[in-house]
Amino acid sequence: MTIEEIGKIIREQREVFGLSSDRLADLVGVATSTIKEIESGSRNPTFEMLQNILDAIGLELTVAKK
Repeated sequence: MTIEEIGKIIREQREVFGLSSDRLADLVGVATSTIKEIESGSRNPTFEMLQNILDAIGLELTVAKK
């Protein structure tokens, strides 16, 4: 999965929850620009930041072995 695909999933789920990027940024403790950059695929989040974002929007990270 690419960072662009992850960003798209984050944006879609954020919208399902009715959260603005400002509100998600507040919940996660990062700048709004950081959320927008992650959603657009122009920024790679740290693992911890990604986990915090996913927790805030009701998703979980799963690693599958191929």
